[in-house]
Amino acid sequence: MGVYLNPPGIGPCEKSVWLREQGTPLEGPPEWEDTPDGQCIICCVDNYGRFEAAAVCHNPEELAEFNRIDDPRPKAWFYLDKKIVATAARGLF
Repeated sequence: MGVYLNPPGIGPCEKSVWLREQGTPLEGPPEWEDTPDGQCIICCVDNYGRFEAAAVCHNPEELAEFNRIDDPRPKAWFYLDKKIVATAARGLF
């Protein structure tokens, strides 16, 4: 199990809204090597309306795991500043 963001005051189905406000939305999954300095790749997974999981892709393997073709769940991709990630993930960095 990876690292997930749980920002204070954000409901289980509001993480994509929070990420759009705090981060940079992407058209799809980025390439690991294209990640700007000071940024993290976040994959926001829609678990069919029950809740959203905002996963930190902290290495190329984690990015590949969330980009698997056999995972049909809807996903939105973002760049998010590492300082914000550290706060929302409670000390990842």
